[in-house]
Amino acid sequence: MKARSHCASCVSPDLDKAGQVEKIHQLLREESATGNNGWYEAREKLGQTAGYITDISRAWELTQTNCNELTQPQVVGWQCRYALITASVNSLAANIPGKLLVALVKKHLWTPEQGLAYALQKPEPKEKVEALAELVNYLPPNLKKLALSEALEAALAIQDEWSRAQALSALADKLPDVLLPQALEAALAIQSERFRAQALSALASGLSQMPNAKLFPLWQNTLHELSVRTRPNLLQDIKALFPVIFALGGEAATAEVARAIVDVARWWK
Repeated sequence: MKARSHCASCVSPDLDKAGQVEKIHQLLREESATGNNGWYEAREKLGQTAGYITDISRAWELTQTNCNELTQPQVVGWQCRYALITASVNSLAANIPGKLLVALVKKHLWTPEQGLAYALQKPEPKEKVEALAELVNYLPPNLKKLALSEALEAALAIQDEWSRAQALSALADKLPDVLLPQALEAALAIQSERFRAQALSALASGLSQMPNAKLFPLWQNTLHELSVRTRPNLLQDIKALFPVIFALGGEAATAEVARAIVDVARWWK
């Protein structure tokens, strides 16, 4: 079936309100003259890939809210269709190198919204973080906030500790204050002494810029959590967090910390 002429701004919520859910599903399965998905083609030409993904998500939700014993067979078919569409967009995003994606936005061949939509659909967390960490430099403030939040969530999903440390380090100087505690928590969860120290060191600069009222409680909780490890581990972590210590107490605090290190080393050799 060939696609009819539609406004590609959104799937109209009026269709749902009028009980015309079938029209939404019909729209999303129509084909263009080239044999492709008509609604995707229309959205893509306007740089509205993110809007297309939203439309698919909304249609998928509608299948759940309009399911009963009679419609269940059809609903199962619809749901599989939308799962396949989502996976196809993910595959397309995975095949676009992050550097190419960023370059397309940088050279204004893609809109920031279009670049972000494809970056967010990358299925591999490590690749998603890498793409988003570069892309944020070319996004407007409202999209930058979303990109960084999604990038941090992807970093948390990375299982390999070296890769997670690398991802957190790449994001460290870009994260707003509101996301730094979450990033710090992810760094503290790294068991490898070396990789944890690397992530903490990268985050320390941003943390040290936080207001004292927010930083001091965060520091106390962090130090308590770090103290459950061995002394060599803690010494590495304290070294990595030196900018935070200085921000909290200046030379007086760093001198006191140095004395504490010397004293404890003398007491427990």
